[in-house]
Amino acid sequence: MPTITDPVAHFSGLANTSLREAAITDGTVAVTDAHRDAVDSVQDSLTVGHALDQKLAGLDANRIHLTKASYEEKRRTAINDATELSGQAARRYTRAAEAAETALLDSSLPKLPSDGRELLARQELEVALGKAQGPDVGSRVLGLANSGSPEVQAALGTPYARTALIARQVPNVDRILRDAKRVVATAGTTPEAQKASDGLAKMGVLGGAQAAALAAVRHSLPRS
Repeated sequence: MPTITDPVAHFSGLANTSLREAAITDGTVAVTDAHRDAVDSVQDSLTVGHALDQKLAGLDANRIHLTKASYEEKRRTAINDATELSGQAARRYTRAAEAAETALLDSSLPKLPSDGRELLARQELEVALGKAQGPDVGSRVLGLANSGSPEVQAALGTPYARTALIARQVPNVDRILRDAKRVVATAGTTPEAQKASDGLAKMGVLGGAQAAALAAVRHSLPRS
């Protein structure tokens, strides 16, 4: 494996490449807003790493003009500030990435064109769930997500579905419905699901950009 002579530049380059590959240009407002916030957080991490690298390099270059105490104080302050800013950016990324994933999963479901179609979808959902109770309902919901009609898949995104599952004493209702949306997206059998699946893949690439940006920051920190 070749030696990395400049880790900060190396990981920053990886992050920037992944940022370009992770672009989402065709999504709902919720998806694009959350994705943009996540991208901004990664870029903030990169800025922190570059700024710290330059600041410490500048301190080293001017060390001869500083007392030992002044040099160490400035260095310590720069590192502490960068660590705090990097942590803030990482927390913003986590929140934004979770919001983007939620928005993508929500957008994966087909859309019901009218109240009348929603009523029919509710009836189909009730028939499919039958008299099942508890954990058995979760299995049926995932089955509907995998091979149910577009109408019943759409019904899984309505408040009615959540109420129906709660009434049947399903544990972890929100997790089951989230898993069902992920199944729909993974199957990619509708335009909405395919778009969501592509978006989730882009979020995975963006996660790689975040990891590379944090690595750039870490390699800016350790200086003797």
